[in-house]
Amino acid sequence: GGLMLFNPGISDAREPDLARWWWSLDCGEKLSMINGTTAYLLEHGQRNIHDGPDILRAKLLVAGEMLTGDVEFHINEGDWFSHKHHVDPRYDRVVLHAVLRSGNRRAITRSGKEVELLEVPQANLDVPENAMCDLRGRGDENTVFKQLQPLARFRWMEKVSRMGDAIRAIGHVRTAFYIESFRALGLKGNEESFGRLAKRVPLATLSKLHSRREVLSVLAGTAGLVPAGMDPAEADTTDLSQSGSELARQHGSRAAFLSTEWKRKGIRPSAFPDYRIRFGANIVWALMNDWQPWQESFDDAIIGLRQYFGEKSSRKGWQAEWIGNLILPFQEAWNQVTRTWDDDSHFPHWFALDVGYSYGRISRQFSPYLKRRQLTNFGIQQGLLALQDRYCKLGLCQVCPLRS
Repeated sequence: GGLMLFNPGISDAREPDLARWWWSLDCGEKLSMINGTTAYLLEHGQRNIHDGPDILRAKLLVAGEMLTGDVEFHINEGDWFSHKHHVDPRYDRVVLHAVLRSGNRRAITRSGKEVELLEVPQANLDVPENAMCDLRGRGDENTVFKQLQPLARFRWMEKVSRMGDAIRAIGHVRTAFYIESFRALGLKGNEESFGRLAKRVPLATLSKLHSRREVLSVLAGTAGLVPAGMDPAEADTTDLSQSGSELARQHGSRAAFLSTEWKRKGIRPSAFPDYRIRFGANIVWALMNDWQPWQESFDDAIIGLRQYFGEKSSRKGWQAEWIGNLILPFQEAWNQVTRTWDDDSHFPHWFALDVGYSYGRISRQFSPYLKRRQLTNFGIQQGLLALQDRYCKLGLCQVCPLRS
């Protein structure tokens, strides 16, 4: 694709413009702090699309001292306080506050530590922005499938390998399915938190309970979450079932999750942990009633989904993502672990899933080239994600498979 320039007026500048400027810097770039200190950028860090600082784990050399920490962008310096970052533990590791307009009150963390301030000149925001792909016209459906299927298979193999490793490491298929199911519920941003929740409340503990509601109360109590649609005032009452609440305190109170551990920013509302925790309780209840989807056919697994999760359960929506990210790769991995051979029989089902929606980063780049039904196809989505990682990010436009 080509390049285009943008030149926002100061009133039109946005925090993403500051972020784009940050990524345009070269490693080793000299930066002048507002207090006259000289700093050098050593590592850009990682982009954070979730709650918390904009950049995580950057490295700077400031006045001869190595600083590793987070970076926060604001148009106005005072936004640090109006956004309550000074009392938010997620901002404790911020080492650089990059703003367009400085004020008279330096950013501080909860401990009172002052954060280095960098005022970015307006002229520095005139950096290139990648234009959309220069692919021409709508892609023929069969051709697109053929071009993206090999790329999608890379991601399929990665998922199957991960499930196989989990089964072997844990040594018990039901427990492995429980933990990996919860990790899949956390996509994207809450994978580790859901995985830790499953490990903190073992399946053996939950198996002693007597109702789905008790299971939900233990999980929600340990996670520090009130399931969506439930009055927060109910969370500590016997309405959630006395035995379940007691078990939640017994098994989770000493290691309860902080509210800041759960991500919501950058995540679709249907994927918020408050909603997913209910589905997690349904998974546990199904497993307690001898649901074993890892040794069923794909069609039987779908029947089981409807039996345990309601008639509305289908191959659409985020449940279809769960099938793609967990059920089918786990079934294939279990085949490999138990039969010591791989016929890849689940890949066609996996590639043909239609989740009914597309990811924003894919739609923005490929919607002029692909039809909507292609962009909502799970297999094509996986292929496009691999394409972005293996070609787009490296600037390999001339050898892009979609151009052939």
